[in-house]
Amino acid sequence: MTKGLDILPQLLKDSTSAKISNVFFILITLLLLCFRIVCMLLLNWTELNKKMKLFYKIFALLLLLCLAFNVKAESGANIYEISRDLPSRFVYSETGKQVKLSDFKGDFVIAVFWSRYCVPCLSEMNNLRKFAAVVKNDGIRVIMISPKKEWKGGFEEQKFFLTRFDAQNMETYVDHNGDLAASLGIYSTPVTVLISRQAKEIGRIRGTVNWMKEGVISYFYTLKAKN
Repeated sequence: MTKGLDILPQLLKDSTSAKISNVFFILITLLLLCFRIVCMLLLNWTELNKKMKLFYKIFALLLLLCLAFNVKAESGANIYEISRDLPSRFVYSETGKQVKLSDFKGDFVIAVFWSRYCVPCLSEMNNLRKFAAVVKNDGIRVIMISPKKEWKGGFEEQKFFLTRFDAQNMETYVDHNGDLAASLGIYSTPVTVLISRQAKEIGRIRGTVNWMKEGVISYFYTLKAKN
């Protein structure tokens, strides 16, 4: 059980990102509305319909980008009052070995559920790699879990994909049919599951993390010492 460790939400939240995304969204919305008015004044009905299709596509894309910014802005840690048992579902290692999260008992585990198609997941990859390198010899184990169906070429394809982030040496696993994620109630990414040395889930982080931000590493050391 962990109490009083409430600093991480403040460390992870980025109000600047939220403000930037909101201002950006308002400005773009105004520009697109001006574009629509000009089209209505200058174009006939057929041409206007074509332009409106483009308008809605651009608007939808920009809305998704703003939401991606806010994934980071709204992220924070939820440390449970009472630790939880881990599901018995397996993930698969690079060698094909079946592994359960409870098999990591003895290590403090940071299990990051991610997807190759998740922009926020990829945006934190570089800092996650650096964080893992700093803490790996101190009893904190960082693992990455992604859906198996995303890697038609297996781990070879995954390793090649991760080279663009210099993260090919990260400890990675694949989740067959999303069984483990579903057992944990994880249906979107990124989500980080925090696991104590006693192999109990003690908390989660939804959204991206600035892993190398001042204070974050020391926070995890404190969390590990208490769990």
